Amino acid sequence: MAKSKIYTMVGDKGKTFLANGRQVPKDSPEITALGTIDELNASIGVSVSFIKEKSIVKLLQDIQNDLLNIGAEIGNSGKSIKNTSKHYLIDKDKIVKLEIFIDLFSKKLPNLQTFIVPTGKTKFALLNLSRTICRRVERDLVSLSKKRKVNPNILSYINRLSDLLFVLARYLNKGQERLWESG
Repeated sequence: MAKSKIYTMVGDKGKTFLANGRQVPKDSPEITALGTIDELNASIGVSVSFIKEKSIVKLLQDIQNDLLNIGAEIGNSGKSIKNTSKHYLIDKDKIVKLEIFIDLFSKKLPNLQTFIVPTGKTKFALLNLSRTICRRVERDLVSLSKKRKVNPNILSYINRLSDLLFVLARYLNKGQERLWESG
């Protein structure tokens, strides 16, 4: 099988193609959202490289796959690659799964009375960075949803994901959090 070239030169003029074949400017709301989803996925990948707990690694790798599915759905105008009306696999079950993990790890943590300074162990700091990127993904998806329909489960999933990343960061930091000192 012949290899295709990675470059198309379409980007040289500030344009690119979505998965559905539609050509859009590189600063379109879809491309902005896709870029931050990709950035989030990469940042989670960096975090995973520092985490030794196999169950958390598996959870984060599943999330990375979900993020690719979300990107595929966004890049194909809310439809599957086969151009059917079916959405990808981001449904309420995926959201519930995140909520279950949030609750599971939250139970193992002390209650917070103030903000946490996002510093500490490398995996804690990296997951906090992923959390902030996740919040940007959420803002970009909300902006996109004002231009076209976005699967509402995606918005809920991303919202829960930022919460899960926060809880996982706290859990992995083993209670060695630096608390915010006001004033």
